[in-house]
Amino acid sequence: MTEEFYSRQESLNLNINQEIIIVGCGGTGSWLAFFACLSGVKTITLFDFDHFEASNFGRIPLPPTYVNQNKAQAVKHFLETYRDDLFVTAMGRADSFSLDSVLGSIIFDCTDNSAIQDFLVGYCRTKGKTYIRCGYNGGEHITLTDTGNGFSTDESEVVTGYEIVPSWVIPAALPSALAIFKLLRCPTFRFSGTISSIDQGLSSPVHSPRKSLSLNDLINAHDYLNRFEDPPEYPEDLPEDEEEEDLEEFEELGSSSTRVDNVLRANTRITEIQERANEIIRSGMTFLASIPGEEFRAYPREGGQGNGSSQPAKPS
Repeated sequence: MTEEFYSRQESLNLNINQEIIIVGCGGTGSWLAFFACLSGVKTITLFDFDHFEASNFGRIPLPPTYVNQNKAQAVKHFLETYRDDLFVTAMGRADSFSLDSVLGSIIFDCTDNSAIQDFLVGYCRTKGKTYIRCGYNGGEHITLTDTGNGFSTDESEVVTGYEIVPSWVIPAALPSALAIFKLLRCPTFRFSGTISSIDQGLSSPVHSPRKSLSLNDLINAHDYLNRFEDPPEYPEDLPEDEEEEDLEEFEELGSSSTRVDNVLRANTRITEIQERANEIIRSGMTFLASIPGEEFRAYPREGGQGNGSSQPAKPS
């Protein structure tokens, strides 16, 4: 019967045969594990030594009956009520020894401690594992990247004292859903910025007025672009008269006007999608040049705290 749960996603060719590790089972980690479970991922290892507080239950999928329970153990039990064919392991603190002892080549970092984030980046680099940072900061900013450079809300790291800022379920669930999309469908997908900037990036024109692309357009465009290993090329930036001459020559070489139009339309569409996607990724962030041997990215910071917030936030 379990296989019938996934009958409508079979044609999507999702890469569900993967073993994943989730470090941090709070606001983002619990949703990420839940979405992975519903998508059909069978092997999930959870790391967290903390316990759930009452304030967590406004933004996680688990019911309040799990209050005061260890987060990893609680999420494990919760997932097993949804699927009986899962292999879920709940662990405490993530260190080199415990990570070496479990299955999984992909590590999702859902923590809010910069020391742990730095450790996981280094561990993945040393062990040849894939590192994916998934998190959020307060009510607006979300992060889904392949590098560290996240944000921290650990009390020992906050000089000005611990501060709890407004937070709710959407910024917790959204990056987690996108993380599973990245895992199963589009490994190159990444984003860091405010939720509202997604709409701003999509609606701002790149060229003269054209129909705005939705996020769904960009998701579907991934498959569209993959059809073109070598996209059809057409000379760009030519004066109008040369452009017309080149078009006439192209037609004279045996291609019908319909085919010419289709090729040009495909090129235009590919360019538009790529430029819009790049604009969204750049919106609200600045990427620094890669440091040799390292993989750090920098994002706009206000007040020196990073990730678009002048005060530290507690995402989970």
